[in-house]
Amino acid sequence: MPRTLFAIAGMLIAVPAFAAPVLEVETNNTFATANVLTAAEQAAFAGANAFVFDGVLTGGVVGGPPADVDWVSFTITSPGYLTAALYGIPNSLVGDTIMGLFDSSGTWITADDDSNIGLWPSFETILNAGTYYIVIGHFGDAATSGASQPGDWDGLNANGAPITASSLQYKLVVGFNAIPTPGAAALLGLGGLAMARRRR
Repeated sequence: MPRTLFAIAGMLIAVPAFAAPVLEVETNNTFATANVLTAAEQAAFAGANAFVFDGVLTGGVVGGPPADVDWVSFTITSPGYLTAALYGIPNSLVGDTIMGLFDSSGTWITADDDSNIGLWPSFETILNAGTYYIVIGHFGDAATSGASQPGDWDGLNANGAPITASSLQYKLVVGFNAIPTPGAAALLGLGGLAMARRRR
C-alpha cells in the first residue's frame, strides 16, 4: 500500500475530533472565489490537524457551460507535512478527478491524477506556514505532470470544449503534521532521556 494511503488511514481516525465536514458553497469555481475556511472551521482544523470538505462536481454541456471546478482555501501556522486525498461518495469506484495545490500568490506546488483509490487523486508535500488553495476538477481539465496556472483549471478540455463528465459527489480529506522546531525537538529528546533514566 502506498505511503500516502497509510497516512490517510491515520487521518480518517482523527477526523471525528470535530463535528462535521466543511460543506462546499458555490460559486467557488476560481482561485479568486475559493471557499475559505471560516474562523471556527480553521480553529477545528488547527485542533484536529485535519478537516473534511464535501462537495459536488458537475459536468459540462456541449455547446454550453464548462464543467465545474472547486477551490477551497485554508491556512497553516507552522511548517509541516500536508496530505490530501479525494474520495467518491458513496464510493470511489466511479469518477475520474484531478487535484492541485497552489500557494496564496497562485504559484503551483503540486498536483495529482490517480495516486489514490481507482481514478482518484492524493498527494503529500512539505509546506511552510501560509495560506494555500486546493483545486478539484474532472480529468482532462488541467495538466497534473507540471506547473500550471490557476486559470488553467477552467472546466474545459485541451480543445477548449466543456468537459462532459458525469456529475459526482466527493469527500476531500486533508491532514497536517507540524514539523517540530529545533527547540521543541531538543526538549522531546531530553524528556525521553529523563524517562529512560527513571526506568533504570
